[in-house]
Amino acid sequence: MRLGSTLVSSATFLGALARSAAKDNAAHEIVVELPDGWKSVGEADGSLPLTLSVALKQPRMSELEAHLQKLSDPSHAKYGAHLSQDEISNFQQPGQDGLVAVRSWLDANGVQFSVEGSWLRINTTVDAASQLIDADFGRYQYNDDSPVLRATKYSLPSAVADYVDFVYPVTQFIRKPSKKALPSLESHSEKRQDSCT
Repeated sequence: MRLGSTLVSSATFLGALARSAAKDNAAHEIVVELPDGWKSVGEADGSLPLTLSVALKQPRMSELEAHLQKLSDPSHAKYGAHLSQDEISNFQQPGQDGLVAVRSWLDANGVQFSVEGSWLRINTTVDAASQLIDADFGRYQYNDDSPVLRATKYSLPSAVADYVDFVYPVTQFIRKPSKKALPSLESHSEKRQDSCT
């Protein structure tokens, strides 16, 4: 009996923590006007599945840029050298403080996630995502394409906002390339064969 009351108390505490953190939220991204061709076509069903990707900031990117400048400067001793994939990956790692802060935020909100480098992948529902990032998801459509789930703004707690670059695809009103615009694999193989003869 005592264990049950402890679990309820923990759940109550985490819920209160999440609600108090929501008061500390600040807008992270806002779309003031939909891009040309996009329109709202209705509300989103709260039970729909939704995958979000949290992009953590990569604090060493300026170091990578400076390093690449040296490699491309003919007057520098390292001109023409190459970076290994491991060296590039090291520059792209998120800061440890940021990773810990965002993981703690997601854990406190009972969110299941996986970590892939500087990305945290979340599989959730529209309702749960709406509460987590204070977003009003709806159905949006580009011209005659199939509707997608998006929001025109979302917020993050101040404890994690400085560590997050963006949450995808919440406010990204980007048109998928048409199939006509993508070269087919057949045309590439034909070109390769032609160039070999």
